[in-house]
Amino acid sequence: MYNLMDKVLLLYEGRQIYFGNIHDAKAYFLALGFECPDRANEPDFLTSLTKPQERQIREGFHDRTPQTPDDFASIWHHSRERKDLLEQISHYEAKMSASRADQMAKFRFLHSSGKVASWFRGAKSPYMTSCFLEIHLLLIRCARRIKQDAGTLIGATVGNIIVSVILGSMFYNLDQTSNSFLGREVLIFFGVVLNSNVGALEGTMLWEHRPIVEKHYRYGFYAPISEAVASMIADIPNKLVTTVAVNTPYYFLANLRRTPEAYFTFLLFAFMAIMVGSMIWRASGAMSRTLSESMPLGAAFSTLLTIYTGFIIPIPYMKPWLRWFTYVNPCFYLFESLLVNEFSNRMFTCSSMVPRGIGYADSDPKSCTIQGAAPGSNLIDGDAYLKIQYQYLPSHKWRNLGVVLALIFLFGTVYLLATRYIALARSKGEVLVFKKRNRFHGNSLDPEKAHTLISHDFGRGEKSPPGQREPHMEEKSGKDINNATFMWENLSLEVPDKKKGSKVILEDVRGWVEPGTLTALIGQTGAGKTSLLNVLAGRVSTGAVSGWVGVSPDYGYSGFEQKIGYAMQQDIHIPSATVREALEFSALLRQPANYSRENKLAYVDTVIELLELEPFADAVIGVPGEGLNVEQRKRLTIGVELSARPELLVFLDEPTSGLDSDTAWSICMLLRKLADSGQAVLCTIHQPSSLVLEMFDNLLVLSKGKQVYFGGIGPQSKTLIEYFERGGATRCEPDQNPAEWLLSNLDSQIVDWPMRWFTSQERQRIIERTAVMKQNLVPLDLTGHDNGGYQTSAPFYNQLQIVTKRAMVHDWRTPNFLWSKTLTTFLVVSSSEIL
Repeated sequence: MYNLMDKVLLLYEGRQIYFGNIHDAKAYFLALGFECPDRANEPDFLTSLTKPQERQIREGFHDRTPQTPDDFASIWHHSRERKDLLEQISHYEAKMSASRADQMAKFRFLHSSGKVASWFRGAKSPYMTSCFLEIHLLLIRCARRIKQDAGTLIGATVGNIIVSVILGSMFYNLDQTSNSFLGREVLIFFGVVLNSNVGALEGTMLWEHRPIVEKHYRYGFYAPISEAVASMIADIPNKLVTTVAVNTPYYFLANLRRTPEAYFTFLLFAFMAIMVGSMIWRASGAMSRTLSESMPLGAAFSTLLTIYTGFIIPIPYMKPWLRWFTYVNPCFYLFESLLVNEFSNRMFTCSSMVPRGIGYADSDPKSCTIQGAAPGSNLIDGDAYLKIQYQYLPSHKWRNLGVVLALIFLFGTVYLLATRYIALARSKGEVLVFKKRNRFHGNSLDPEKAHTLISHDFGRGEKSPPGQREPHMEEKSGKDINNATFMWENLSLEVPDKKKGSKVILEDVRGWVEPGTLTALIGQTGAGKTSLLNVLAGRVSTGAVSGWVGVSPDYGYSGFEQKIGYAMQQDIHIPSATVREALEFSALLRQPANYSRENKLAYVDTVIELLELEPFADAVIGVPGEGLNVEQRKRLTIGVELSARPELLVFLDEPTSGLDSDTAWSICMLLRKLADSGQAVLCTIHQPSSLVLEMFDNLLVLSKGKQVYFGGIGPQSKTLIEYFERGGATRCEPDQNPAEWLLSNLDSQIVDWPMRWFTSQERQRIIERTAVMKQNLVPLDLTGHDNGGYQTSAPFYNQLQIVTKRAMVHDWRTPNFLWSKTLTTFLVVSSSEIL
């Protein structure tokens, strides 16, 4: 990809150290005294210059080459290349100044002529279209979005219809007596609450579109208010359909007032409830800068809307300190109007007359116990009942419609203004966030003790110091191969396939991993690398696995999962926890029970030192953009697995995926350090650089599920290159990346590489070697590794204690949910009779 570019800009800790033609960059830095490593291409060479551990200096230039970012920037500032660049920029500015002036003059003319200037926009507006045209175009986009996401709307509507049918069935066929009063009131109350909360989903869906809308706003595409207006208009047809679909079933099932006027009036107010609820939820979402900030506001408003509707707490019983909310509560006005629509100008038969009982059957006169009934009459006037029971008047019916329309306009205005002036919370650019108080860890180890613990737990024997490479597998002596060795042969995986019935993912794969070695799985996308890793780790849940997997006798019994570590490609962590807390959580729950708590926590300090996590050990993990960066997260993922003290092997699934070359080099240096400490490491890796590839001891190459190579790599990848060049691969040029060269040859159809490996002498030597190793290894069950089910290290009481503590810490550091619940509870208690 680098060769497809024209220019390259090189930055070093924010300082510019080069800009120019891609073909001149290498010569510029070679002239400064740096040396390009063998098998390193130009982009690898350029990025290595910003890493003091990677860059190489030619003989005689050690005292003259720049060392710090300021040194590099100073040399660039006085270089001939920068002077040429400034001259090119000046020439370009002079050439473009006239064209820019013409464009600005044309733009000012369009504004002054009224072709661009529009409603609410002045002459300095950056938008090239009018408000009405923006709304028109955005309406088309909203309609397409609704059409393409019709499943969500259909699902919500069907769910509301089901609720409506259930509600109507509960109050099926209410009679015309006073026994139906409570049922009618409950039904109307639920109808108001249900309709006003139909738009609750809009507040959440708003957050799906806000980042896009704000990006378009920054680019000057359109004003956010135009998009808000368009979305409101586009949702009206859907709200009309929802109004009819949701309210019609329970209206007729419950036998509410069956007159055309009453039914269509009910639909009108139901539609108003949906509209005002939509405006409320949109406003609460737009007034917050994050989704979590909108939760307390939405929960509090929803609670007040429900409690102060006028049904749960009638007006005479409302507490004075929250009575004012009824004036801005649209549900209060809607409930009153719908009750008037149901009861006004209507007479009901009284079903509770007094006196009654033995001896009062023929007494006359009798009176009704329901409010609103005239003395001696068995009929109840609906208007009188509403006035006495709720203080509702028939004259308020259409007045309330105007009030609700005013509230729709009010909340809609708040929504539009919030859309315009309240932006999303900006990313802080991967800034580390630390706890307010960092506790002192008295269990930190001194370097000598830490080295002893590392040697004891990782090495299980003396290992070479970091930086000193282990010999390749061909050079190892036979006496070392049975010390915690993990081996597999004839390994195959067949999974079900809808079209073919079954599909072979892996076929006849063999190899091994020894302690203190770093083994890589490499191949094209879809070659089966992750599948092989999952099979070896016992994580395959579907398909048929065949073959033989064995380990040393000391590690082949129950609890295989506890003896290995598996670092997934995705970095999944609790955002509110710190790095140290995440490591301690893994150590306390996963380390063997024979270790004391103090020893487990001390081991966490060892892992922190080994992985070089000290600078951010007490930093909050956070989320991407506010917390650990990509490299730090990957280190933490590896650290979580190492904290479990894997005795046998550490599996890693593409630890360098998504990382730049420098970060990938740093992660692989970490893996090399683990291997030099005695840990056996097996990882998949995708297209490593030449420097990264040489860090590995052994390499297993797959192509479409079949094995292509297993063996050593050699200095400067010599062993690997010689094997493939003998088999018919193109010549690997000195400046080529061996991994890229290898993958490009695997894609070639000229050589059948699996067959070439099947008939090679290298494979025959592997078979002979595995036959010797197999005699001293014990087999593992590929379906469950003979563990009889997964076993936990910590007892249930300790698990409960540790997990509960983590949950409480998470709630304390992310209190939005607690705030919403606390505020809701306070509002409910404040509205009750207790106070």
